[in-house]
Amino acid sequence: MKTLETARLIIDKLTIEDAAFTLAILNDEDFINYVADRGVRTEEQAKAYIVDKIRASYQKNGFGMAAVRRKDNGETIGMRLDSMIRLTPEDEEICLYLWSA
Repeated sequence: MKTLETARLIIDKLTIEDAAFTLAILNDEDFINYVADRGVRTEEQAKAYIVDKIRASYQKNGFGMAAVRRKDNGETIGMRLDSMIRLTPEDEEICLYLWSA
């Protein structure tokens, strides 16, 4: 997955250091209601989710959930959620959402 930059933001791969933030996002009431309940309840489970699900998506699909960070101080302020929708057997669409805790 390629790192993307704007004048003020960096959108980059999630790392193990993002486990606490990932845990907060995955347990946000709106995330659970509108996206999914991933069943991740502890920081250790969040680390495993990053390794087993998110990094696996990078390898398999070339994209996946990503951290949205401030460029000036590196603070993680949101998460880009990617989902792939198969429109036809030959056609896919990638949907992007931005989520913040």
